[in-house]
Amino acid sequence: MEEITITWHGPYKLQNIDKYHIVNKTGIYAIYRVFGNNETLQYIGKTERSFVNRINEHTKEWLHLYRGQLYVRFGVLSFEPGKNSLQRNWMT
Repeated sequence: MEEITITWHGPYKLQNIDKYHIVNKTGIYAIYRVFGNNETLQYIGKTERSFVNRINEHTKEWLHLYRGQLYVRFGVLSFEPGKNSLQRNWMT
């Protein structure tokens, strides 16, 4: 069995993510919406490209449709030595 460590960063307001160096990394991410007093997970994904590129694609495609405040958390993955590729099917 392989061990993968996830280091989470955030939450960051979606409209401010380009202010943070973490957006240039890759890994997994979770998008949340805060509306009223409720926080709801909207989407979770992984990217081999930078976080900022992928989030910008979501914004153009569908995130602009949501009401309320959107936040994102970024998860940077750390693999066992010698095993560091997202291209492997690690989610099965």
